[in-house]
Amino acid sequence: MVIPTYNSEATLEECQESIKNQDYPAEKTEIIIADGGSTDKTLEIAGKYTQNIFNNPLKTGEAGKAVGISMRWRDYCSD
Repeated sequence: MVIPTYNSEATLEECQESIKNQDYPAEKTEIIIADGGSTDKTLEIAGKYTQNIFNNPLKTGEAGKAVGISMRWRDYCSD
């Protein structure tokens, strides 16, 4: 699950808790944060749920999704 963020401290914890509380098996779920340079507590909150936090220099939602997918795809494709 890729979550693009930018100063999202007000909603991020609820979003991540919602993902965590799904009926889908936790071992098949991965949270990926693509952050556009937050200056609030977004990264601190994100770090409670995942270590997969990447920089999104374009700061848009669509670019964030692309950043998140490409960074994780690289991990799966490299040996």
